[in-house]
Amino acid sequence: MDLKEYLKGRSREEFAKQIGTTKNYLNLLVCRSRRPSPELAFKIEQITGGVVDRMALLYPNQES
Repeated sequence: MDLKEYLKGRSREEFAKQIGTTKNYLNLLVCRSRRPSPELAFKIEQITGGVVDRMALLYPNQES
C-alpha cells in the first residue's frame, strides 16, 4: 500500500507529528515530489506496522 492510500481517512497533521515532520513535507512525500531519508522511510514503515513499505518509499519506480 502506498502512503497516500494509507492516509485516506487519517489525519495527515497527526501522522506528520508521529513521524517527526511537518504536514507540508508529508504532503510532498504523498505526492512523490520528495523522497524520505532512509531513516524517515524506516520510521514510516514502523509506525504503519509495515503496511507502507520503506523500499517503496525510497524507490517508488521499482516493480514489486
